[in-house]
Amino acid sequence: NCMGLDLTRRQFAAGFGLTAANLMARPAFARGEAKVVIIGGGAGGATVAGALKVLNPALDVTLIEAQAKYTSCFFSNAYIGGFYSLADLTHGYSGLAKLGVTVIHDRAEKIDTIKKTVDLQNKKQISYDRLVVSPGIDFKWSAIEGYSQTVAETMPHAWRGGDQTFALRDRLEKMENGGTVVITIPKLPYRCPPGPYERACVIANYLKQAKPKSKLVILDAKMTFSKQSAFQEAFEKYYKDIIELNLSNDIDDFTVTRVDLGDGEIRTNAGLNIKAAVANII
Repeated sequence: NCMGLDLTRRQFAAGFGLTAANLMARPAFARGEAKVVIIGGGAGGATVAGALKVLNPALDVTLIEAQAKYTSCFFSNAYIGGFYSLADLTHGYSGLAKLGVTVIHDRAEKIDTIKKTVDLQNKKQISYDRLVVSPGIDFKWSAIEGYSQTVAETMPHAWRGGDQTFALRDRLEKMENGGTVVITIPKLPYRCPPGPYERACVIANYLKQAKPKSKLVILDAKMTFSKQSAFQEAFEKYYKDIIELNLSNDIDDFTVTRVDLGDGEIRTNAGLNIKAAVANII
């Protein structure tokens, strides 16, 4: 009830159309327990899997997730800033298994909604009565010239928990005192509007303590941003000599147009080209 909703278990399950009465009323289910397959074991998929087993233990619930461990993106800024460990953000699936959820670590390759089957990468096929698809986010690598999944290993977006989160923190730690960190922020919509500025604050805090000669440059494609007054107050009070904020305006557009892995240069529509020791391309 963290969102202030007075929601019973029966109402929650009914929202998915997955109460025992609803499922078992269908003749096709008379041969056995209703089968629910969930693709994606992140916060969404794993929460649904656990909730359904708690609400109705008779359900046959299968979770398909490629990774053996899940590292959350939320709270990742606390790790990047040095407040959390990566272990604090990383979780296994043993808890779901104890509830009776069948956890399969594989990748879903194909869904047949007519036959109600899911084909896995290992060539196995799983049938279902109800399907939940919760695969998470993906990236438009072609949105910025020169950016790619390979380049992201060096210029991390850190917008997906795990290797990308570690990569950004690792590059900050290895950067020489006096290096320039660049955070690029696109136009809306994106996953968490205040997220880039929360990240800017924790990185600036790290630089202030560990590498005070360094600088953090923000290139924002927008003219305004979420919770702007609060963040700008913090920038002025705590990070005045560390953070350089570049907001787009009617004349200058700080949308990133190209990244060059070879020399670490980031180019913008405004003509401001920066060589970064650490680049966080969001």
